[in-house]
Order: sequence, then structure tokens, then C-alpha cells
Amino acid sequence: MKMPTMVPLSLLSVPQVRAARGGGGEAAAVVLGWHSDHDRLGKCIRKNHACEMCAKAFCDVYHLNRHKLSHSEEKTYQCSVCQQCFKLKERMSYHVCSHDRTVHKPLNCSHCGKSFSRPNHLNTHVRQVHSTERPFKCEKCEAAFATKDWLWAHTVRHEKVPCHVCGKMLSSAYISDHMKVHSQGPHHVCELYNKGFTTTVPPPAHPRGEGPRAPGPAG
Repeated sequence: MKMPTMVPLSLLSVPQVRAARGGGGEAAAVVLGWHSDHDRLGKCIRKNHACEMCAKAFCDVYHLNRHKLSHSEEKTYQCSVCQQCFKLKERMSYHVCSHDRTVHKPLNCSHCGKSFSRPNHLNTHVRQVHSTERPFKCEKCEAAFATKDWLWAHTVRHEKVPCHVCGKMLSSAYISDHMKVHSQGPHHVCELYNKGFTTTVPPPAHPRGEGPRAPGPAG
């Protein structure tokens, strides 16, 4: 059997090239370039940017900020077709393409036959529409939901915020509708008491009997 050729370790190392005084050379430039690339790679491997919420580390600020979106419920990018919101712009852009019928959708739902272009879209559809499992439970009531997004949308209803006009504490999900009461004014006026209401049914505190009568002639 032929023995493998042994290569000296010195031949495997990066050659040490010293530039002549007063100028460099192509070989020196190549070696310096290799070291420069090696240093950049080393910087990327060193993950010095850590998430303060979960301690996961990243090699640059861009990927750290991108990761932080996973801890946030804010979805700033909205589809102009169906108004669905997304955390990342590229995911929203990909979603918009799904409204185009020319997009290839090879994945079919075994329950209803609806087609999808990505496995995670199919899985989300099955959980939301066909599955009876509700793993995401509300901590403030007995409600449970199939997805985390649905749970978050429900949780908002438990949060109370004050109306800056009347000071009334209302659910943040209904504060917008409540503000219309102040902006639109009363539409229904009681003829007896000359008091306005926003609905046809007056509140319980309002008298429902006859209004004050004008004083009659003295008898």
C-alpha cells in the first residue's frame, strides 16, 4: 500500500510576506487582503449585540433590530388589498403577491381544498379555520384562541384607557367609537327636557315621564 505523502506544517500556514522598505508588492497585498477578510469574518462570528429581552446575541445591529420585532406586537405594514398587517415589509410584499392568481400555490388544504404557496400559510389556515385546538388562553378571562395574533387582539379589549374629553374609562378597542360621540354631537333631543342624546333610547337617569309643566292660572 502506498503511504500518503506527508506535507510539512509550514507549507499549510499562511506565508509571512514582508514588504520591502519603501513599497509593497502583489504578494504582500494578497496576504494583507486575506487577513482583512479574515478579520471581517471574525467580527461577524463575534456576536456582541445581545437582545435585552431574551439575551439572544447577534453579530450586528441590523439583525438585532430585526429580531426585536419578534417581541413586539406592532404591525406597521398593511396589505392594501385585504388590510392584513405585518411586522416586516418583505413579508407584507410577499403576501400582496398571493392576491395575484398567477402565484404558484402547490399546497392544498385537505379539509376545504384551498391552495397556498407556503407551508406556514397552510398551517396557519388549518389552525384558524379547521382546528378545534385553542392553545393561546387569555390570562384575564376564559377565552382561548387558535393563534397568538387573535389572542393579542382579544387582550386589547381588557385594557382600559381614559377618554380625554369626558374622562370615562373605556376599552382601547372601543375608544375610537366612543370619540365619535363627542365629535358628532347628539342626534335625538327630548322635547320635554330639551336634552340631547346620541341614541333613541335615553339613559336610565333621564326621566321617562312627563316633563315639567308650565304653571297654570291661579284658581
